[in-house]
Amino acid sequence: MMKKAQSALEYLMTYGIAIVAIVIVIGLLFAFGFFSPCKISGTAVSGVPVNFLIPSSTAKLDTNQNLSFQFKNQLTTDSISIVFLGATSPAGLTLNATNSTPNGLGTNVTTINASQALVMYMTGTKLANGWGLGSCQTVNLFMKYNLSSFSPGQTAQTISATIVAPVQAP
Repeated sequence: MMKKAQSALEYLMTYGIAIVAIVIVIGLLFAFGFFSPCKISGTAVSGVPVNFLIPSSTAKLDTNQNLSFQFKNQLTTDSISIVFLGATSPAGLTLNATNSTPNGLGTNVTTINASQALVMYMTGTKLANGWGLGSCQTVNLFMKYNLSSFSPGQTAQTISATIVAPVQAP
């Protein structure tokens, strides 16, 4: 009887130690952000209407809490006039457009002609906590725009997009 008890105890100890080791390794992987969305899928952009495009390869968040991305007007006849461009993040960051054009979006309306693209630059005005190199951050982008085919007095359209990206060096 003693031999069976000793065998059972050795069996439990061997598998118990292995299970504890696996749990510790998985816990460390989570702690170091290995399973964060950015590590698995890279940069992701969602919520952009089909007529426009923000390629995920162009979206960049940097350690100075700035955002840049390419915005492409895929319409073949209408130009788009961006009236307002702003962004916030759950981490507390607030971004405003800076130099999308030589005049800057804050000064004049930015116009993107049909089938053209423009790189948009946004600077953090209210800084976020936990914004470190390699961290995965989410930015909620809000844009108001008019199309060249709009009649006078027609209300501006809106885009609410989400960008999830790792923070990179500037």
